[in-house]
Amino acid sequence: MTFCATTPADRDSTLAGDGVVLYVTIQRMLTAGAQRVGTTKNASAGTEHRLVDAASKLVLGSQSAVSNEFAMQSGVYLNDANLVALHRDTEEDSLRSVDAQSLERMFGDLPWAKIVAGKRATSLVQEIWRWFVVAMLAALLIEAVLCLPKAAKRKTPPLAPAV
Repeated sequence: MTFCATTPADRDSTLAGDGVVLYVTIQRMLTAGAQRVGTTKNASAGTEHRLVDAASKLVLGSQSAVSNEFAMQSGVYLNDANLVALHRDTEEDSLRSVDAQSLERMFGDLPWAKIVAGKRATSLVQEIWRWFVVAMLAALLIEAVLCLPKAAKRKTPPLAPAV
């Protein structure tokens, strides 16, 4: 942990002029951080099997993962004195779609079904949610009106007695 302190007066600090102290502090912090995580490795699950094996210990991840499949499961593993973080490959998040002809070619005689969702789904659930949102907005507006502070009554001076 590093602490730096000074006053805002120019005579007390040269940080605004040359900044050497800040440069050295950042350099020392980067060195300390690199030493702390120097034994940590990062890899994609399923590609680099030599980093994690059945002897590795699961530190963070799915507890249902079988030890001989650790290299295929994302998580953090302890292998000897090294920490290894396995993550999903970026290609798994691809939004690429497959056309129907390619699916027919790939699956052949296997039965399969393609579910097509349009931009505008019309179903009873959509209609109920739309009315629910309208009712909630109306309830919020009514609550806001009820929570307004009451207007202060104007005090009229008492009438002077007739003489």
